Amino acid sequence: DISLTDYDIKNLRSHISLVSQNITLFNDTIANNINYGASERSLEEIKIAAKKANAHEFISSLPGGYGAKLYENGKNLSGGQRQKIALARTFLREPSIIILDEPTNSLDGQTESIMTNYIKESYTKKTLILATHKPSLLHLVDRVLVVVDGKIVADGPRDKVLEQFTGSEGSK
Repeated sequence: DISLTDYDIKNLRSHISLVSQNITLFNDTIANNINYGASERSLEEIKIAAKKANAHEFISSLPGGYGAKLYENGKNLSGGQRQKIALARTFLREPSIIILDEPTNSLDGQTESIMTNYIKESYTKKTLILATHKPSLLHLVDRVLVVVDGKIVADGPRDKVLEQFTGSEGSK
């Protein structure tokens, strides 16, 4: 076992990506917002990440496309568009650990399906930490912790915990 204190914090952070409910976007181009936190990537790599997040189509339709300027925190975009940009940023970085906090809160069903399929295919050998109220996303994880009023009330393999709360193995 290795303690987290034994790791260089900057190196550790370079392996982690967070997509939270409150997305931080900068007063910069869409391309630079997607590329934030990654080493300089080509526009083609940025577009590939945007396609994985189902963001390419809406970005391409904007005047200026990937060069379009965002207002601070992306106030000139919808909540779903901001979330797609944040997902594209994560997909571009390809982190070892991905933390998703209500990642589909503002997404339509099609985008949620595309995002979850990509995560399922691409993150099988990586660590995914998912905070959600949506049981439909639990197929992405192997282990579930149920937290109620700040206390863990269930912890175990996904199917076992789902059975405990639904009465049948993941069928509801």
